[in-house]
Formats: sequence, structure tokens, C-alpha cells
Amino acid sequence: MTDGPLVGIVLVSHSGAVAEAVAALAVALAG
Repeated sequence: MTDGPLVGIVLVSHSGAVAEAVAALAVALAG
């Protein structure tokens, strides 16, 4: 994977709920 999803997580790290959602999506995409 690229660092795209990771960057997204960092950008939304100020919002725990959003960070968790993005993290879950990243995990799903990673398979």
C-alpha cells in the first residue's frame, strides 16, 4: 500500500471517531 491511507489517518487524528473509521477502512483495503 502507499502512504496515502496513513496520511489520511494523520490528517484526521484530531478526531478519534474519524481516525478509527479511516483506520478500519485502511485495514479493510489492506485485506
